[in-house]
Amino acid sequence: MLTKNQDYRAHENEIFDFWLASGLKLQQGLQRMIVTIPTRHLGLGCRLLRLGVAAREASTSATADAETFFRDTSRRWICNEDARLRERHVRFNVAELQHAAVKAVNRKHCRNIVKFAEGGFNRVFLLTMDDGSEVVARIPTPIAGPPRLTTASEAATMQFLRDVLHISVPRVFAYSATSDNVVGAEYILMERLKGEPLSSRWLSLSKAEMVDLMMQIVDIEKKIFDFRFPAYGSLYHRVDIPKEARVDIEAGGGEFCIGPICKRQFWHGERADMKLDRGPWTNPADCVASPARRELAWTSKYGKPRPRRAFLLPTEEDISPREHISLLSQYLQVSSFLVPTQPEMATPILRHPDMSFPNILLTPGTNKIESIIDWQDAAILPLFMQAGYPAFCEHDPSRVQSLKEPKPPENYKDLNEVDRMKADIKLRLQKANLYYYAATGLENRLHLQALRLPGLGMIQYLISHAGYPWDADLINLKAALVGLTKIWEGMIPDPCPISFSPEDEREILHDAAEWKECEEILSTILENLGVDKEGGTHPDDFGYALEMAQRLRVKIYTDAEENLQKLFWKSWIFKDDNDISPPPVL
Repeated sequence: MLTKNQDYRAHENEIFDFWLASGLKLQQGLQRMIVTIPTRHLGLGCRLLRLGVAAREASTSATADAETFFRDTSRRWICNEDARLRERHVRFNVAELQHAAVKAVNRKHCRNIVKFAEGGFNRVFLLTMDDGSEVVARIPTPIAGPPRLTTASEAATMQFLRDVLHISVPRVFAYSATSDNVVGAEYILMERLKGEPLSSRWLSLSKAEMVDLMMQIVDIEKKIFDFRFPAYGSLYHRVDIPKEARVDIEAGGGEFCIGPICKRQFWHGERADMKLDRGPWTNPADCVASPARRELAWTSKYGKPRPRRAFLLPTEEDISPREHISLLSQYLQVSSFLVPTQPEMATPILRHPDMSFPNILLTPGTNKIESIIDWQDAAILPLFMQAGYPAFCEHDPSRVQSLKEPKPPENYKDLNEVDRMKADIKLRLQKANLYYYAATGLENRLHLQALRLPGLGMIQYLISHAGYPWDADLINLKAALVGLTKIWEGMIPDPCPISFSPEDEREILHDAAEWKECEEILSTILENLGVDKEGGTHPDDFGYALEMAQRLRVKIYTDAEENLQKLFWKSWIFKDDNDISPPPVL
């Protein structure tokens, strides 16, 4: 088990000094004050932010064509588009959804319904009642996870946060965790909170406003961290989970419980019909081992040899799933040692699954957080697995956060306008990371201790990759296991039960370095094409993205070494699965 208890007092003094140096005064036991040094304002419209909020801002009225309610209209895909659309298609009775909303809020009739937002995992509608009041309806898509549990858990999580922890989230008016209803689909009906997404104001926030915002986020997290859950898993109402499959929570009038985890990785494809250990768990070691046990069971039953399709690192020959099984078995030999010896580091903690710009709503015209939305897929897991920074922060998990104010690159003055804007955005994210860390040090010391656990980034990385499905790309799981053996002696007193030969280590770390380099190239390509890894893009950008991707495929083919050309052409990541087109004649 992880050891090496840390003395945090010196670091807490550093955090205290940071706030003093930042121009912040401490009142009533480290209360915040306004800093007076504003940062220069940046222009809006950056593509980086657009990609983060496109789905939520793509509000589409569908009153004229009900079919647009059922399918994804906010994105196009430059490859496998039919499959992506099927994954997101959900049909329901529009009129009955309106009737359900009318009944839930005790109104006379629903005047209008429009598609308000959509993402890969849910479709959101705005229903306007006869008196002008509004109701938001969320319907999960087929790839959101188990629809019954996903819906029941999201509804219970929001109600628990609002009623028990007094955190500002939308009020749930009603929900149905079954499609066996008049609507024909699972749904949640909730309050509409008229806040502005943080994305709309992020680039214009002053330093004082950024600091205050981070303090608010940490305040909200502290309320959640302070609650002691009795087990690990997902949150539900007791009525939705059989007694033998739950651990009851006494708070909240006995209405809530912890049941099986509903994270979609535990239910994807054939896993939905497999007998897997999905919790609830009372032992943190089970939380660490369960993702690997899940993938070991699936790969043993369904895994087939296949070539690797990693970008610029494909293989011609098939890779056997036996190699994946062997690596998962090695992981399970070390998994119990990954749990810290300090009991508080395994505290069951509920965290928001995606604390990103679109999910943080501000009161219009202010810097006050109105609400945190979209709690779908939230789970209760050990603190050392949950510890981390908001999704919008710029954090390197391989190193402890510095308390030094980040600065622009040395060549900033020589950059062109586009690169300067990118540098400005990155610097702002780095500052947000610093302010969040410093605020956590003041108000949520338990989280600070977790963030400073030795090897935390490596451990979380390893746990994450042990839960990845079999796809013949084992480079990162191998590298994570090698990395663990490298830091083992400095963290864990017991001898490491796994080992690698020096030759294997060199080969694995070389492959990992190549993989990282190729991923950096791919990241640049995705940014320039304006697509995600599935090839998804805004409909207005579809034609451009498709044409440029086709050109890039030809370019990579022509520039490759002759013995690799056909392999690169065949393994191109942005092609339909049934694409057997021959390469161009040079």
